Amino acid sequence: MPSCGPKSWKQSPKVKRSQRSFDSEDEEDSPTSRTPKKKKKADSGRKSLSRATKEMSIEILKERKKSASTKKKTSNTSKRESGNGSGGGGASSSTSNRQEVDEDEFEDLGNLLDFCVPENLLGTEGKEGATYRVTLPSGKQLAMKTFRKTAAASGINKQAEFQRKAVGKGVSPKVYKVSGKDKYILMDKMDQRLVDLARNAQNSELTVSQQEQIMEIMDTLDECKILHNDGNILNLMVNADGHVKIIDFGLSSKIDKKREKKHGPHPNTKCTLYMMNISFKRYKIRAPLLVTRVEEYLSSRKK
Repeated sequence: MPSCGPKSWKQSPKVKRSQRSFDSEDEEDSPTSRTPKKKKKADSGRKSLSRATKEMSIEILKERKKSASTKKKTSNTSKRESGNGSGGGGASSSTSNRQEVDEDEFEDLGNLLDFCVPENLLGTEGKEGATYRVTLPSGKQLAMKTFRKTAAASGINKQAEFQRKAVGKGVSPKVYKVSGKDKYILMDKMDQRLVDLARNAQNSELTVSQQEQIMEIMDTLDECKILHNDGNILNLMVNADGHVKIIDFGLSSKIDKKREKKHGPHPNTKCTLYMMNISFKRYKIRAPLLVTRVEEYLSSRKK
């Protein structure tokens, strides 16, 4: 799906939606079977991480695991102290997301579909629809994700329901309004796509903080029993505060006992993050921590 960021990026590699989904109900997918064959004379520097980088990644992951329980306790304590808020929980909630929106402003806007004009288009129009900028009377900008006329209302509502659960954990843009009839989801507008931020970074490599946030998103979705299952890294957005958020729950499904048995305790690491690593490689963006995370998890599953 088109993203909620600005329109200044380069043309993105085309990826079929079926290639972004890993989990399948009909067959037992294997990461090994989906890994493309290596060329015999390929540059080894592009095919694997250097030993030093990999060792550093492993050390960082070990430190992250040790502090995970402490962070969780601290987070739970903070939530209890702050009480039951309005769904923006978590340290990654941005200033723009914390800004309250007066719902009376929506009535003043009239028909939201009137904003579906070229000058409000965010990114490029995709096969499933487009995303448009919606400016409220207060000046706050939101993003309206629209769907094709053939899209089922039940599918749109289900997608919004998954996103709202993720919003409650602070890993996705807040949802304000959903219409199965008019085919749209109105949500907070993000500042830019993570892929564009990474392209402008030194060596086109994600920062340690960005990679840790992505791993935290995967773990949080596991806790919410949501399998995102979309390996398109264009679904990773960054808000004005530099926090990474995930969008587009169109391929998502509930993590039930069957999926837990098939993928283990971290289905999003095996499925979503695994496919995202392939997507990062396609965009020539390095994410060594994420690669190591998936390798370690797949290795532990074989034991």
